[in-house]
Amino acid sequence: MKILLLILLVLSGTTNSQKLKERIQGDWVCVRILDAKGQPTKGKFGGSSEYLRFSFFKNKLSVSESPFDKGIPQDITFKNENSFDWLPNAIYELPERIYVVKELNDNYLNMVTKSENGDTITYKFLNQKNFSHDFDKQVIDEGILLVKHLRLSKTNKNDINRIYEYQITNDSIFLPKSPTFENPGGGSFGQMFSYDIKLPKDFKLDKVSDEMILNFDVTENGASNFKITKGLSNEINTEVIRVMGKLHKNWKPIILNQSPIKSTLRLHLYFYLTISEIKLPWK
Repeated sequence: MKILLLILLVLSGTTNSQKLKERIQGDWVCVRILDAKGQPTKGKFGGSSEYLRFSFFKNKLSVSESPFDKGIPQDITFKNENSFDWLPNAIYELPERIYVVKELNDNYLNMVTKSENGDTITYKFLNQKNFSHDFDKQVIDEGILLVKHLRLSKTNKNDINRIYEYQITNDSIFLPKSPTFENPGGGSFGQMFSYDIKLPKDFKLDKVSDEMILNFDVTENGASNFKITKGLSNEINTEVIRVMGKLHKNWKPIILNQSPIKSTLRLHLYFYLTISEIKLPWK
């Protein structure tokens, strides 16, 4: 009798675990990260003001920090009917390793975990898997990309550190699927774009540029039809089109019902250049 009961418990746990695994599959967009008092806070992967997407595929979880960049799939283990272990083979205890699912349905996912300080953090998500729309008649606004070039020498103009910031308004009721940017050698779209762009020699120092608005299509052949609907100078407009053309093959279309779908994206671009001469301590 005890053996039979034990078998039933094991089977029950496996069934519950499989139910969670099946129900949680797909893409979930983080719209809130809250502390124990219900106040906005930051989690391991950033804040809810950033675009965070948790993508579940079988026993893998990948986290991306922009709408179209792909995260690296990491192993997870579904422990029971309401929790999973992120990086279960890790030797050391890691913050935000165990996630407890508090709510899960076709539209919402709420998960609770522990921060590095042991504080409770709640992640709130919206589901993207049911999204469908007429992409040919809609421009998907992908938010702001701020490209920053930090020159480390006043004399050497090639000594530049290139970084970027990315933000999207993710407070809407529902966020659409987006094309993905896939670079075989690694690197996100923001990193690749920031690295390749060359700002004009007369670009103003220590001042964020005016807004540039760029529209482009993504199909099964990559990105194309680049249009600057709000430009800056002719020189930087041409440079943006050049870099986008160089990266066009890295763009992959939205897939719906196993078919590639054409979509039009909009980016709001800002540029910033500054000089910060760093003095080495032994000089």
